[in-house]
Amino acid sequence: TTTGTIRTGRLHLIDLAGSERVARSEATGDRLKEAQHINKSLSALGDVVSSLQTRSPHVPYRNSKLTSLLQGALGRSGKALIFMHVSPTEGSASETVSTLNFATRVASVELGRAAKNAETSEMATARTAVAKLEDGLSAADEEIAKLKRELDKERSNARVAFQTAETAERKANEAARRGK
Repeated sequence: TTTGTIRTGRLHLIDLAGSERVARSEATGDRLKEAQHINKSLSALGDVVSSLQTRSPHVPYRNSKLTSLLQGALGRSGKALIFMHVSPTEGSASETVSTLNFATRVASVELGRAAKNAETSEMATARTAVAKLEDGLSAADEEIAKLKRELDKERSNARVAFQTAETAERKANEAARRGK
């Protein structure tokens, strides 16, 4: 913008297909594991929604990778739009009801107006400087690790040389004693 402010936003598109009831889907092997992980993530998402709904002082964002990733969108500074797919078939009625109940819980959470994610040019410059310093620190750490490896190698070589010298001295002393 003309004021030197940079506005940022994020868009998360997450497909949780495969979250159906495991017994009904008859999933096995990798599909079963995937469905279990998806269901665990949905359960954690439900816990976060409940905490936000009750305005709990602790929101368990860290309980799954999904909620950790979505923390910014689910918190007070973000907005979330969640689409839920339901099946019109009679055999899927229990899953449809469960999905609609979850949707109702999610829809009842009101966090207020999302804050603008604005960054001034000074903040952007500082962020760039911090990134450069972090890169420099990483390079320094790599150099230190390299030097430590070289030092360990030199110490090892010195130990071998010392042991070789000791062995040679011992053999020379033994030879000198035999020669007397």
